[in-house]
Amino acid sequence: MEYDTIAYLYPHKDENALKAIKADPRHKPPRLERRRTRYSRGERESTEPPENQGASALDYLPYLEITFSDIPRTDRGLIFGSNPNCDVVLDDEGISNVHFSLAFDEFNRPFVKDLKSLMGTQVTYNGEGKGVRRDF
Repeated sequence: MEYDTIAYLYPHKDENALKAIKADPRHKPPRLERRRTRYSRGERESTEPPENQGASALDYLPYLEITFSDIPRTDRGLIFGSNPNCDVVLDDEGISNVHFSLAFDEFNRPFVKDLKSLMGTQVTYNGEGKGVRRDF
């Protein structure tokens, strides 16, 4: 992780979220590409071990890298949503006008707050999370 990096944002299992991430000019390509091997119907190959055994499923997804250089313009932190006035515009179906914020608490720890979005927000930290939630 770079010293300027605050968080990486990945699309949820939804084509709209994937399109919204890719539409942002700050999006980054997946860190790893899946290797595709095609066999004919008559061939039966043995199961190959994963190419990158320590890789996360997130390594195969595009993402947004949020940095300290992305200075929050409000006291609510960095605002994400489909509204053109948001700090990070994710203009696609399923993204609320003002969807969520990324801010810091009094101890300078980052936190995500869902801003009463219709579809909810999922937060994962070190591979653990509680699924999609709303208004937290």
